[in-house]
Amino acid sequence: MLARIVEWARGCADVDALVLTGSLARGDSTADAWSDIDIEIISPSPERFLASDRWINDFGEVAIVMRLDGDEHHPWPTRLVLYADGVRVDFTLADAQRVTGMIENRQLDALYARGYAVLIDKRGQCESLPPPLPIPQSTPLPTQVELSEAIGRFWFEATHVPKYLARGELWLASSRHWAMLCALLQVAQWHALAHGKPPVDVWYGGRGVSEWLAPEHRNALASCFGGFNTDDIQCAFEATIELFVTLGRELATTAGLSFPEGIERSVRSHLHSTDPRQHKTPGPGGGPGGS
Repeated sequence: MLARIVEWARGCADVDALVLTGSLARGDSTADAWSDIDIEIISPSPERFLASDRWINDFGEVAIVMRLDGDEHHPWPTRLVLYADGVRVDFTLADAQRVTGMIENRQLDALYARGYAVLIDKRGQCESLPPPLPIPQSTPLPTQVELSEAIGRFWFEATHVPKYLARGELWLASSRHWAMLCALLQVAQWHALAHGKPPVDVWYGGRGVSEWLAPEHRNALASCFGGFNTDDIQCAFEATIELFVTLGRELATTAGLSFPEGIERSVRSHLHSTDPRQHKTPGPGGGPGGS
């Protein structure tokens, strides 16, 4: 697949450069048979590729296309393509500013810093790109505001879980619990950075959690997931709270920050009063209640 993309790009006048990123470019042994192909097309007119998706059919039979617009974190539009043979290719479409910006700043962005490979460079636009970093970029520990916001999000979501469990709304309870887990992940990443032996690479989305989370906390994390029934969700909910508080307090101590005990006491009192094992709100005909 990659060879077909390179051959196409060589003959396409609207492609100035082709840059491989992701695990296939890093050379750190993380690539495997399931790795996606992450490719950046540097073009003088990327809008041409955005106007029509026909060009993605040149590389194989297309099963699914996801069209993503740029945002504040990744301003270049992307086409996520799953081909019928199971290969996934993420095409990022950008103009020359994608690379010239890093050259002018003499600093790679987080994606390129992890590793990249210039496959085609017709105009020499990529020649002055700095080399990838040999170790992961350090991630700063949270400020007091950032830690307090993460803790606030966690406890806010926590207040909803017992209520939905009492109503028998397992889907809603699970979705709120998942939001708690997302806040837990953020604090766990900060905790690993504060307590782990450098370099600690937490990167994104929980990737490599079995490597950077301490064994005792990794064992506790297993209890934060359960099945789709009231008892399992309740047990996972309680385990999530205990792990979050443990990590949050240890992080705050190490980073010289304060852990807001007041909100914990307030929310725990509320959780006790809404414990689904003590309260159950019947809906019409004995079913789950309303909002």
